[in-house]
Amino acid sequence: MPAQRAEIELTARFTPEEFARIERGHVPEQMEDKWFVWMGDDLVLHAHRSWSGTCVFEVQFARGDETCDVVGAWANADPEQSTIPAELHRPMLEGLLEALAAA
Repeated sequence: MPAQRAEIELTARFTPEEFARIERGHVPEQMEDKWFVWMGDDLVLHAHRSWSGTCVFEVQFARGDETCDVVGAWANADPEQSTIPAELHRPMLEGLLEALAAA
């Protein structure tokens, strides 16, 4: 993630089962797959555009006894790397997390 990043106001809570699916991430298998997503040991999820490799989103999680919560989220705000409008950051990230949690 570049130094130019925008914080995303996001509150989300996942069950241990959902978080296990999020933690697996996503490796693109077809040209149509837009995301490469991986989780670091520090519980930070990294979402990259599969074609360019550009990191678009980072999400910090905190693991609790019964849930796993989003405690921070950021979008790439470098205009040379990402052209996603700021008003789409949150809905795109929410959709990505929901898809990962359901996979």
